[in-house]
Amino acid sequence: SEVESELCAQVERALATGLPLDHLDSHQHMHVLPGLTGLTYRLCERYGFRAVRVPAEAYTFTGDFACGIGRMLGKCGLTACAQRFGAGLRSRGLSAPDYFFGMVAGGHLNEKLVANILRALPQGVSEIMTHPGRGAAVLGRQFNWGYHWEDELAAFLSPANKRLLQAEGVQLLRFGGLEDVQKHT
Repeated sequence: SEVESELCAQVERALATGLPLDHLDSHQHMHVLPGLTGLTYRLCERYGFRAVRVPAEAYTFTGDFACGIGRMLGKCGLTACAQRFGAGLRSRGLSAPDYFFGMVAGGHLNEKLVANILRALPQGVSEIMTHPGRGAAVLGRQFNWGYHWEDELAAFLSPANKRLLQAEGVQLLRFGGLEDVQKHT
């Protein structure tokens, strides 16, 4: 009950900003962890969320990112939890992208890695998780994650990757448009 009270307070604080919220998500994807999935479904129902993030990156996908075994195992563990969580979405009237990318290289994406992901996108709706930002020195003092915020921002703004999006016929959308797109595919 304490976790539920805290999460409700966080959702209500976000709603109080007046920003249009179009999906439910959580820091470090804890909403897909066993023991919290039922609560996540209740939060979606209580606050009217129609979409939710399902961070299930394919087990073997690296996008050519050189990662250690620990990072790969962590991603695979999270993917297993996310797949289990995602299996119950449709029966609850919730939407999620069909595919997820950016987990194993999270915080370390660059122009080449983003291009690799764009070339690997399957048919359907994919989410690419990213952590773009400006002011790496300020962010680095506040968050000791070792992320490359400015590189990730540059990767998505790169003219080469914009051309690749166009060449691959990728249509960009927000979570708020997800339900409509999936009804027509």
